[in-house]
Amino acid sequence: MQIYKEKANLLREAMKNNKAKLYTVINHPLASQEEYYRDLYLKMLCLIAHYSDGINNSQLFLLQRLILGVTQDTSAQEYIRRATEADENFLEDFIDGFKTEELKFAFVVDSLVLSALGNQDTNGQLQFIAELSEQLRITASEIKYLALLAQSIIEQNQDKFNSADEARPVNISSEMFHYYTKAYVQVFISTREDRFSMSFQERTLYNFDQKADHYLGPTSMLMRKSYIYLENMIINTKDFQLAFVGCEKIELINCEFIGSGNSIHFKYCKEIRLEGCTFRDFKERSLILEEVTEIKLISCDFNQCVHNYSRSSGDWEKLGGVIYSQNPSEIQHLFIEQCSFKDCGGVNDRYYFSSAIISNINGRVTDSKFINCWNYHNNDECDPENPLRTLFPVSSLSKNNRFTGSAKFS
Repeated sequence: MQIYKEKANLLREAMKNNKAKLYTVINHPLASQEEYYRDLYLKMLCLIAHYSDGINNSQLFLLQRLILGVTQDTSAQEYIRRATEADENFLEDFIDGFKTEELKFAFVVDSLVLSALGNQDTNGQLQFIAELSEQLRITASEIKYLALLAQSIIEQNQDKFNSADEARPVNISSEMFHYYTKAYVQVFISTREDRFSMSFQERTLYNFDQKADHYLGPTSMLMRKSYIYLENMIINTKDFQLAFVGCEKIELINCEFIGSGNSIHFKYCKEIRLEGCTFRDFKERSLILEEVTEIKLISCDFNQCVHNYSRSSGDWEKLGGVIYSQNPSEIQHLFIEQCSFKDCGGVNDRYYFSSAIISNINGRVTDSKFINCWNYHNNDECDPENPLRTLFPVSSLSKNNRFTGSAKFS
C-alpha cells in the first residue's frame, strides 16, 4: 500500500507545481522589459519574501504566478537561489535600473502584497520595502497611494480601490496595476495624454455617448491615442463607428462587435491585437486596414460577416469581404490564429465573381475554421468552381486549418 501513497504524493506535488500555471499573472508591466531588468526585479522580490523567517506557501505561489507571467525561461526556485547572490553591487544596479522608471511603483505594490501574505512578523519586510522606496526616490504621497492600493488588492475590495484612486498622484497610472485589479474592479477606465484603457469584468454593452471627451464624436469613436486597450465591451457599430488612427499599439480583448453597414477602420497603426473577440452580422467589410504594420487575430469568431456590394465589371477581383485594404501591399503582417469564420464572405447583386473572399491581404492562417464561406453573385448564386475561387490571396500561408462547405484557401 505504501507504493500507492508514494505515487499519489508524487502526483499531488506535480499538481501543486502546475497550479501556478492555471493562475499565471497576465499583463504584468515587467513582461515587456529586457531580461536584465526582469532579473533585477525578481531577485529583489525573492529577497524581500525571504527576509522574515523564510517564505511560506502563499508567498511562493504568488511568486510563481508572477514569474510565469513574466518569463517562461527561469523558475521561481532559480530566482530564489539567485537572490542569495545579492551584494552591494546588485543593490546599486537595482536602484540605478529603476529609480527613474515607472516600474518601481509596480515593484512596491508587488512587495507589499507579497509581505501581507506572510504568516510571521513582517515588520522587517516592511522596513526593508520602505528603505528601498526611499532609495528609489518614491515620495510620501506616492507611498500612501501604493499602500492603499495594495490593501485593496489584498482584500479584493473595489471601494478601497476607489478610495486609493482618489489619492493617486497624477504621475502614476492606475492602468499599470490592472494585472491585479481586473479581478475585483468591475469597471476600469484610465485616460492619459497618450493612452486609453477601458475594461469590464464581464461583457457589457457600452454607449460611447456616455463618455464625452476629445476623442469621441457624436456617432463615432475616433481614437488617436498611442496605446488603446478595450476589454469585455459590446459595441454596436450601427450607432458608433470605430476608427483607430495613428496608434502605436491597440489591444481589443474579449469584445463583441455587433455589425451594421459601418466597418471598423485602422489607419496608420503599428501593432494591433484582437483576441477572443466576436464579430457578427456585418453588412459591410468588418475590418478595413490602411498602412498597418502588423495585425493579429487570435481566437476570434466571425459570424455572418458578409460584404454586400454591386460590381458590374472585373471577374475574379480580390474581394476582402471580411478583412480588406485598398492597398494590401502596405499591410506588412496579417496573422490569424485559432479563429472561426462562419457564413462569411460576399454578395454581389451583379453577375460577376470574386476571389480572396475573406481577405485581400496576404496572411498567415493557422488552426482556424471556415464554415460555409463563399461569394455569391446575382444575390444568391454561389460563384462557379474555378482556381480563382479562394478565401485568401495566392501568397497566403495555411497550416492546420479546416474547411467545411467553403471555397478553397488560396
